[in-house]
Amino acid sequence: MLFIVLGFVCYGWILNTPFKLMDDFACIVDNTAIHTLANWKHLFTDSFFGGDRAYYRPLVNLSFMLEYHFFKLHYLFYNLDNILLHIGNALLLLALLGRLLKDRTLAFWVSLLFLIHPVHWEQITNIPGRSILL
Repeated sequence: MLFIVLGFVCYGWILNTPFKLMDDFACIVDNTAIHTLANWKHLFTDSFFGGDRAYYRPLVNLSFMLEYHFFKLHYLFYNLDNILLHIGNALLLLALLGRLLKDRTLAFWVSLLFLIHPVHWEQITNIPGRSILL
């Protein structure tokens, strides 16, 4: 519960941040490939930005497609998913370190630092930064 609260304390301010120029528009707003669920197979053969497969990120586009299907272009949900993915990653790290280190206290503090450290701000606040979160 603490991780969820602190995750939103640190990054909750982005929830009402609208789509930003360039990446958000190229990956979501203007990306017609994600605007229909019928295109899901193409996400696994095309590049993240279309064209060749030099930048292959099918799970990111699939997550955008599902969000578009349920929420259209309501940016709050895209931002919310990035925050939830980051919190989930911190919880996974807590579980992994708890098993590897056999020291729950150390695992807790390392995972907490991972959660709140500002080095992660760009991958969380930039919606296409989800490629790093996934």
